[in-house]
Amino acid sequence: MKCDAVSNDIEVHLNPDAGQVTLTCGTEAFARVWAAVVAEAGPIGAPPAVRVVLIEQVLLPRPLAQWQDRLALLGCGVVGFVLLFVFVIGIGTIAGWVR
Repeated sequence: MKCDAVSNDIEVHLNPDAGQVTLTCGTEAFARVWAAVVAEAGPIGAPPAVRVVLIEQVLLPRPLAQWQDRLALLGCGVVGFVLLFVFVIGIGTIAGWVR
């Protein structure tokens, strides 16, 4: 959509090399976008003179506890496999005695 002095449409400017999208809009369109941001984020408490909204995606690192949980699960799996192996060998040995 194009934005001009009379219109309140939203103009989209895409810069894929920088990973950016810029929205340029009139007063009414900005109010609609701002209302959507406030509805999603909750009360922000910003003054009514806001003219620029910057939205940035942040990649959060995985918590250390998640890696510890996976390591513990792997350890339990290895111990379970060893126990199963010992039981199978033991049952095979007992079955050999019975013959």
